[in-house]
Amino acid sequence: MGKTIAEALRDEGRAEERVNSARSTLLRQLCKRFDEVPQEIADRVEGTSDLEQLTVWLDRIVTAETLEAMGIEPHA
Repeated sequence: MGKTIAEALRDEGRAEERVNSARSTLLRQLCKRFDEVPQEIADRVEGTSDLEQLTVWLDRIVTAETLEAMGIEPHA
C-alpha cells in the first residue's frame, strides 16, 4: 500500500528539517573551529541540499586543520 499525500508531505518535511539542521550545525562548527567563514563558503553550505555531502563536511570538521582542508568549494 502506498503512502497518503499527508504521509509523503510529512516525510518530505522531515527530510528538509534534517538538511536544515545539518546546514546550521555545519555553519556553527565552522565558525567555532576557524573563527571567520568567508561568505562564499557560507553561501555554498546554505545552498547545499544534499544531506550526504553535508554529512561528509560535518565529519571532516573533526580532522581538518584548515578551512581549505574542509573541501567546501564556492560555486563557480
